[in-house]
Amino acid sequence: MKRALQRISIGFYRKRQSIYSLSIIVIIAAVLFVALHYINNQSVLTFVSVVANWATAFAVFLAVLAHNRERQASALEFFTQGDSEFVYNAKLKVYHYYKEKKESSSYFAGKMDADELIAMTEEYRSAFGIVCNFYESWGILVEKRYLPIDLFENGAGFAAVRLFFLLSPYIKGRQDDNPYFAANYEKLAKRINKLGISYNGGEIW
Repeated sequence: MKRALQRISIGFYRKRQSIYSLSIIVIIAAVLFVALHYINNQSVLTFVSVVANWATAFAVFLAVLAHNRERQASALEFFTQGDSEFVYNAKLKVYHYYKEKKESSSYFAGKMDADELIAMTEEYRSAFGIVCNFYESWGILVEKRYLPIDLFENGAGFAAVRLFFLLSPYIKGRQDDNPYFAANYEKLAKRINKLGISYNGGEIW
């Protein structure tokens, strides 16, 4: 339902942008029509030149605005993927892994070592990768300012920081080989923390 409403909203913004552009074209045409019929020739040339310059500048502005709208629409559409069954099931596997390892001090010692990473089953390894990559993408969208950070002042923000807490030993272990692994996810979690949203362990359901 949320994704359907999001698509309707995106479609509305695109249609509204088209209406704005058409309205500007009609206004410019009307002004030129009046100028050609009621102003002397020399004044017409000057007036048309000024209008043409302003029209060109405004057309560039509309093009940039439309491009930004398109990028924001794409980003918001991607943002709704957090509700997809594929990502949801991967998150559940991370929670189950945490429940299994909750009594293990080694998992929360700071990071998983190479042996622990190798010992992970393919099912869990795949789920951890999916969730890290998903939030890494969100982190990139925020870093590039396609998504405002205040979108995370809700349950989505809490889920992101809670999962980062659960994934931290795995992420730190992976960063031994690749220091950039989930780096944008880490930045995202810190930014959400600054919004006053945090998770430091405890029951997850």
